[in-house]
Amino acid sequence: MEKAILNFESFELPFFIETKDELHQNISDDDLEEDEDNDLIKENMESRIPESAIYLGAAETDLEHMTTTWMTRDEYYIYPLQDDIYNWAVFRICWDDNWGRWEWRPDGRIKGLATNYKEAARLILYELWKNWQLDLNDSENISYLNILEEIK
Repeated sequence: MEKAILNFESFELPFFIETKDELHQNISDDDLEEDEDNDLIKENMESRIPESAIYLGAAETDLEHMTTTWMTRDEYYIYPLQDDIYNWAVFRICWDDNWGRWEWRPDGRIKGLATNYKEAARLILYELWKNWQLDLNDSENISYLNILEEIK
């Protein structure tokens, strides 16, 4: 069995772009409500995801810092890479209520496990969340644990 090599350095995928800037070029009505604008941005981002990418699940988190509370939503995908260095990349579309915008977030790549996206996804996500010091036994993080369980 080939040994898996993980990499969590930042990377770009071909469909990552400055979605909001491009979207505004395609919208003629500048009077859109902010929620409508954000919905269109997310739809635009989702439409750019190649069919070969596989949706893994979503995790929501309520964050607190001093007197402020906000919500994040991360929608995770795994994408097959067409290069000789890595076989798979995990990325997410991330909503941060504090910043009020959707963003692309590259999370990790793996070499090895070329034919098994489920095992690759579970390993990348588990190690990523371990690096974040995310306690999967904490009930507040149940949505992350659910993603791992759904990938089986």
